[in-house]
Amino acid sequence: MEDPELVKRIRQGDPDAFRDLFERHRRMIYTLAYRVTLHEEEALDVTQQVFVRLSEKIHLYDGKGSFGGWLSTLAVRMAIDRTRSKTRREIPMAPETFEDQETLLGREGASHPRAILERQQTVERVEIAMSKLSPQQRAILLLQLHEDLGPKEIGERLDLPAQQVRAQRARGIEKLKNLLRRDLEP
Repeated sequence: MEDPELVKRIRQGDPDAFRDLFERHRRMIYTLAYRVTLHEEEALDVTQQVFVRLSEKIHLYDGKGSFGGWLSTLAVRMAIDRTRSKTRREIPMAPETFEDQETLLGREGASHPRAILERQQTVERVEIAMSKLSPQQRAILLLQLHEDLGPKEIGERLDLPAQQVRAQRARGIEKLKNLLRRDLEP
């Protein structure tokens, strides 16, 4: 059953439809939340908050565009808000959701231990560099990379002007380049 049909059933009070929608989207929401907050517990909290808010605000989905996109926008906004409200900063832990070992091992040429180790180290370096970006920059880059959205669409989802999205994206990419370049220097 497609998302719009599940939304329709939820609006009619069908609890099974909400459960189906939750099961379909919870991993994506958690992954987005983790990539913005960089904390496993906070990502779990954001995921829970997104679905609580969804149960209260399902009537706001107008059926235009993809439901997954609408839901991911809600998740990214909530994760940014949560990150802004927190004053503590911790070193991020690498979540299993970023790269399943089965997927990594299943790639062509990835069976050599050195190749596996190099890929894992690269992923870790990028994750650490991403953690040094602002939550807004991370969200913008994630929406561009994972949903292939342009500045205008990202701006609409995050309630930002497209020009600000372009500027934040450029600053984020430049900062990532510098951080990764410094990381590779002897």
